[in-house]
Amino acid sequence: MRHLHKQKVRFYQHPKANTVFWDREGKRIELERILPRTIGQVKVKHVYLGAQDPLPVRLLMVRVPDEVVAQRRERLAQEAADKGQAVNSKQWDLAAWTLIVTNAAAKHVGPAHALVIMRERWVIELLFKLWKSQGHIEEWRSEHPWRALCELYAKLMAVMVQHWLLLCGMQAGSLAPFGQSLSGSAFSCLTRVGSAPWLTPLAPVGQPTLLDDAVRLSGQSSRD
Repeated sequence: MRHLHKQKVRFYQHPKANTVFWDREGKRIELERILPRTIGQVKVKHVYLGAQDPLPVRLLMVRVPDEVVAQRRERLAQEAADKGQAVNSKQWDLAAWTLIVTNAAAKHVGPAHALVIMRERWVIELLFKLWKSQGHIEEWRSEHPWRALCELYAKLMAVMVQHWLLLCGMQAGSLAPFGQSLSGSAFSCLTRVGSAPWLTPLAPVGQPTLLDDAVRLSGQSSRD
């Protein structure tokens, strides 16, 4: 984060459970004392990361609903069980809040915007995970930089078109032409990223898109 800050790049991160925050006077902040207590309540505090060469950031804190807390703690318990370890007590307690640190000024990004950015970032990470495992976009056959770049762009265009076709197929109720090659985990990942609005093909209301026609024609060819 410090490297990004020096490059004047805005960052948004979930702090780790053991992150230590400091105030302007160099005193350690007791996080438990400043956390919001009411569900849905949002608090923002200017803090510093690191005792030496402190990094100024904004700490955004949101108290989440009980059902979200239960889901998070269930996931923590499952991850700990998979690793044969005990659940980190700090993580368990902090599951009741969403915490975000950012160097973006309040006039540029408010708490609501930061939450949207973090949610969409998670969707993007899932999408690229899918593209790496199924589309092999991080692999290329040439050592020549320009050829490798061309291959990367070609794969990105291919997986983007395939992804839109799959989403159209999901909306139309037929995935037969495209979904047979996906593994179960890849299909699960696809359904989670499918709700992202920026991945949905756009067209005027009531008018079919080129992808709609492609899905319709592919469905016809699969029955012929």
